[in-house]
Amino acid sequence: MANIKQLIEANKNSYARLRNPGSDTLNELKNYNVIKYAMDERSDHGGLAYYNPEDKTLIVAHRGSETRRDWLVTDVQIAVGVKETLADMAAMRFTDSVIE
Repeated sequence: MANIKQLIEANKNSYARLRNPGSDTLNELKNYNVIKYAMDERSDHGGLAYYNPEDKTLIVAHRGSETRRDWLVTDVQIAVGVKETLADMAAMRFTDSVIE
């Protein structure tokens, strides 16, 4: 099972991957392997998934607000009460694809 430090690193890595999508350099998570990364261009959502084959645990990290589109579109939609943004839908698709 992941500890809090690993969860924090997974989240940091989801931001780092957005800034440098072609990079394979990520902070290591002991016993976890990166199994999937996705960047949804339409919504600006970024997600990163890790799997630990020893204890069969999964970490799915979703990047929060980082880009101009996040701040000017998605965050405004959240503030005015939009129930499901494009980023929310992309996050659910990413998570579903990892679980499958």
